[in-house]
Amino acid sequence: MRISSLSNGNQMKYLKGITSYEIAPRDESLSKIIFESPSEKDSYTKEDALLDQYMKQYRTDIKIKDGTVIDNSDSPLRLILRDKITADELKNYAQHLAKAEKSKDIDWFGLTSDLGDMKIGFDNADKLNNKVEYLSSRYVYLKDYIQNSFSGTQKEENLNRLEDLYQKSKETLASSYSNTVGSFYESMGSSNTKEKMYQSMLSGIEKKRTAEYEDMLKEAGDYSDIENRDEEWLRTDDSYMAARLREYAVSKNSTLKPRTFLVLKAVHTLHDLAVAGLFASESSKQYNSIQMDLFPDEETRIGLDLALQAMKTDSLIRNTGIGEEMSSLIKNSANVYMDKYINRLDENLANAADRTKLPGIKRSLNREAISRIYRYTLAQYQDSNDIKAAFRKGAQQAVSDFNSQYNSKGGFYSDKVYWDQFDNIPQYATNVKELSDYEKYSILIDRFTDSLKSGNTKNIELLFASGGRTLTEQFSYSAVDFYI
Repeated sequence: MRISSLSNGNQMKYLKGITSYEIAPRDESLSKIIFESPSEKDSYTKEDALLDQYMKQYRTDIKIKDGTVIDNSDSPLRLILRDKITADELKNYAQHLAKAEKSKDIDWFGLTSDLGDMKIGFDNADKLNNKVEYLSSRYVYLKDYIQNSFSGTQKEENLNRLEDLYQKSKETLASSYSNTVGSFYESMGSSNTKEKMYQSMLSGIEKKRTAEYEDMLKEAGDYSDIENRDEEWLRTDDSYMAARLREYAVSKNSTLKPRTFLVLKAVHTLHDLAVAGLFASESSKQYNSIQMDLFPDEETRIGLDLALQAMKTDSLIRNTGIGEEMSSLIKNSANVYMDKYINRLDENLANAADRTKLPGIKRSLNREAISRIYRYTLAQYQDSNDIKAAFRKGAQQAVSDFNSQYNSKGGFYSDKVYWDQFDNIPQYATNVKELSDYEKYSILIDRFTDSLKSGNTKNIELLFASGGRTLTEQFSYSAVDFYI
């Protein structure tokens, strides 16, 4: 049997009587499929709290000592999955909790597990705000709870234990962010960015967000949303109470929003860091998605997509309320990144030519063709400040440029078909809802501009093209419901 670690306090019970095993590497992909990190969830309801309390009965306590699997779990064996628990089971357990004696003990096992999953990478950079809010609110609520529920040595020990968890979680969040997002910007030529982002993150969490929650808690009153005596057990559930504190913060307009930050000594605000993470994440995914066994798209298509990417980046910088230094950092990095991206597409083309050895095949991109559409489209954007209108004119110019090139020097017929049908429903469409590529681009542009209006970075859909393929090719042509 293979034993793989999953980051969640409430795990399925383990089978006893194991005679052989193999310790497998931690399976992050499996963890993400089965468990959504508590610190990344957008909400935590009474129903969630009840389900988690129910699952706590079936936690595992397994250790491997001297080659032997030791199961120290207290409760009887039961294999259980969260989505297999019936409504009647939960109802009966809620009644049990309502009648049971309330314990003031802290669930250190669950807290340690929840706060142990605070890493930020390119795959979850859009969850930075969620993690900061989660860590700060959970810490502030529990600190207050300990101060009001314990005394003497027990109070001091609990506060020290909580502080240790908080500091370690804060360090994990700051270091993982700086080592991924900060490293990306340094690879684009910005020196000392990792350290600046690391220090800004630490300062933003403790001196800004945690301090704000402490101030809010002092004047919050009863924010628990507990409606009757049968729900009083929720007051001892720090996950639930911290979630209600976060909701209270939203009601007081205290969430992380553009233009609402206090002036700190830190170089960047938490909001700056969230926006920087979005750009770095999308760019990194785009760059790493380039498949070396595929030819990149025809140059006018690449130029048009890169122009759209540049317009989105400009809009992101100007409409999210980030600071001047962060604006310059993203803008300068975007310019460097474009060159690196095209260089990699060029490398891809040369590798494909070497592999196929077809006579007359080109070995490098026509950068002037890319640049011509790119510059033309951005000029339209500078005149109108309208991404969709500029893209429309850029596409029209791309069609004209391609046809001129094709008529004089030839090219791939598939590229001709693409531009011939760019503004029309594909000739061989089988779905009655099929859209033209221009319509798909238009909808994706609308989704981006609308997402900016929410003021919350987790809702922003930057959506760069990937792997040298046009933006709309990332989605199945039959998946029309995605667009509409």
